[in-house]
Amino acid sequence: MGTYFCGGGSYLHQGNVHYVLSILERASHQQKLYPTTFLPHGIAFDPVNKNRLITTEKKGPGAVAITVSDAEASAQTFQAMPGHHFYGHCVFVQEGERLLTVESELATTEGAIAIRDSLSLDVIGLFPSFGDKPHDCVLTDDGKTLVVSNAGSKEKGSEGAISFIDISTQTLVKQIKVPSPLVNAGHIALGGNGDIALVSAPNDALTEDQEGGVSLGRNDRLTFVSDHLVAGTALEGETLSVVISDKYQLAITCTPRANRLCFWSLPTQSLIKAMKIDGPRGVALADEETALVTYGANSAWVEIDLASLQLKSKTYFSPTYITGSHLYEMPSA
Repeated sequence: MGTYFCGGGSYLHQGNVHYVLSILERASHQQKLYPTTFLPHGIAFDPVNKNRLITTEKKGPGAVAITVSDAEASAQTFQAMPGHHFYGHCVFVQEGERLLTVESELATTEGAIAIRDSLSLDVIGLFPSFGDKPHDCVLTDDGKTLVVSNAGSKEKGSEGAISFIDISTQTLVKQIKVPSPLVNAGHIALGGNGDIALVSAPNDALTEDQEGGVSLGRNDRLTFVSDHLVAGTALEGETLSVVISDKYQLAITCTPRANRLCFWSLPTQSLIKAMKIDGPRGVALADEETALVTYGANSAWVEIDLASLQLKSKTYFSPTYITGSHLYEMPSA
């Protein structure tokens, strides 16, 4: 069995935009495309059925469960709660018995975590995200704690923050504020040593051509490390995707508008290298020694050696059809 990666994308055909979930095998580049009605953003993999995944829309009503197979795939669509939109991400909990979806109330921007039956996908419970405009969600403490990024709302005067929520009691354990008032709280990566990497867009009172950036920390403290210039170029716009290499103590981040793939030292909270690459969007660890990045107008991917931080020869492939925000390794069956 090979190693498969997937992500959402869109392409133009005969004047119409088509949305897909794209799945590729790393070595052979064998590829399958599964049509969707929206641009897939976050993806959660069913721990009970390795062939089943859930993907939700970023700031929209759409979501779908897809069961992939060598034969015909099946799709089960479902909707955000009434008066809400999905805000990008979801995660399975309780050994796959429940699915948590990150949603935002349209009238108030207050964040909500919907508890859904993992098979029917019906809402059976609800608890707050303890912030406005929530987006990313990851698990920690052996799946007992949900970590949610709340972008914040300038209209309401709320700042971005990361909420740590006890799933069993649905209570706030702690909250870490975003260290710069100029950015929101976007995507999160957690390391094995308690490291936290947060990537951000300019807050919603600013324009997209302003700087987003990167915050690094450990446990209860975050430091905004991308204050102004990175290798002579500002991290203009949203810093989109992030992954942590525990072996090399690195955070790897993508800033597509600035055409920068950046490598940050977690121990020193400093920039190691800013690689110029056309519109990097998704990044994932292929193994302990290698990262994969999706980028560019041709929806390409390429591998990066983490020891040298150099592109690996003969690993370029295009088109992946992965033009969305993330790249995920699929669990082995």
